[in-house]
Amino acid sequence: AERERKLTEQMLKIADIEHIEVYGPHNVEQRRSVVSFNINGLGHHEVASMLDELAQIAVRSGHQCAQPTMRHLGVDGIVRASLHYYNLGQEIERFTATLEQIAREFGS
Repeated sequence: AERERKLTEQMLKIADIEHIEVYGPHNVEQRRSVVSFNINGLGHHEVASMLDELAQIAVRSGHQCAQPTMRHLGVDGIVRASLHYYNLGQEIERFTATLEQIAREFGS
């Protein structure tokens, strides 16, 4: 549980990247190992495809079978990154660096 908490905390640092909006609490104590986000100026499917193409990172994109929540957030979908017991800190670093590159080059 402590390892998962640390990895989630590391993943939540994407909230500090310009053009990235993270949904939900930014406090690791109030969430589990899932982070949902969008990059302003890009569609959620575009972001998921770029993560795959640039760094072979698999995420889920779309409405997540939660259309009422998407309407409440004012978006048509989100990108969702989930951790598992086999994830490593280096993978989160690659995820963060790739998102930063995408947001810098294509975000608005």
